[in-house]
Amino acid sequence: MSRFPQSVGISIGLHALVAVLVIAVVNYHPAPIHLPPVNSELAHAIAVTLAPLHRPPPPKPQVKPTPQPKPKPQPPAIESQAAQAVEQTPPPAQKPSPPTLPQEQQLAPQQQATYEEIAEAILAANKRYPREALLNGTEGSVVLSYIVNNQGTVLAYTIEQSSGSPVLDDEVKRLIRSVRFPPFPAGDTDTRKDLEVTIEFTLKGNLTN
Repeated sequence: MSRFPQSVGISIGLHALVAVLVIAVVNYHPAPIHLPPVNSELAHAIAVTLAPLHRPPPPKPQVKPTPQPKPKPQPPAIESQAAQAVEQTPPPAQKPSPPTLPQEQQLAPQQQATYEEIAEAILAANKRYPREALLNGTEGSVVLSYIVNNQGTVLAYTIEQSSGSPVLDDEVKRLIRSVRFPPFPAGDTDTRKDLEVTIEFTLKGNLTN
């Protein structure tokens, strides 16, 4: 029975001690700390705010413009060109029509030359007056007959009538051997032609046959 009152006393003592400590802590006031006065030079200092460094935004990527199709040139109006051409171009001068000849005065169409006439013209164009006959004043005419095939080649020739001058006769022989006649015209079915021509030599300069 003696132990119970002793424990109660200890418990009361402990509670009392705790209460004292709490009261002491609440009522404790530490001594104030005196700070040195602020420097007057710093009192007028201007507050500087450091702003963040401004960096320019990165350049935007350049976008190439889409090429627009070129408009097709419109063809000029045909009517305007035609009208302009009519205005600028003077009308062509009309040539006077030739006077109409009376029917009886109109020339008849020229008849086509025969092969014999063509051959005579070739002989006359290639004939030469021998120099010896010119110096001697010799004149004369030679009758020549010859045969020509359809290609214009002389197959044979004969002096039917002499001029009486060997110089003139020799010139005719040279002439018939040197000339070239054309072939027969189209539609001519002859295989050869027997022709005859009179070749004249005159001092008057008329060397035609």
